[in-house]
Amino acid sequence: MKQQLIERVKSEIAVLAHEIGGLGPSSDRVKIGGVVIGTQRYLGVIIENLGVNPRCFFGTKSVRALLLLPPVYPRVPPLGIYVNRRHRVTSTHFIGRSTYGVPDLVNQGWYWFCHGVGSLDQPHLQALWRPAANPADGHNLATVVAAARVAMNAGD
Repeated sequence: MKQQLIERVKSEIAVLAHEIGGLGPSSDRVKIGGVVIGTQRYLGVIIENLGVNPRCFFGTKSVRALLLLPPVYPRVPPLGIYVNRRHRVTSTHFIGRSTYGVPDLVNQGWYWFCHGVGSLDQPHLQALWRPAANPADGHNLATVVAAARVAMNAGD
């Protein structure tokens, strides 16, 4: 992985920490690492104990989440958010299987939550993604997590 991308992601984690509290670049709740799927390399960000509404997750209070960043991140948004296991939920966004061209990680124990800011194969949605040189001034990991948490915690 390019060191510049890793440094950017670390600065975005600082923004994420401010938004949802308790997460920081040195926190053991956030892990950054390479993910290889087939022949494609991604940068993955794992968030431990991401709080969710137990009413929407039938008693579950937190999930382990994965943000999968495409090789050209931040020019394009993360590939949505995955959670560590199949949960019974009230939201129809949690379809479990991947669509819209994102990798299917069910065999690795990750289930896709169909929510994000844009998509690699939908240019009209990708155009909604507005990153900035300073992650605090544009879309970033905190933007994606906040949008996903609204959908996760609202139910449908």
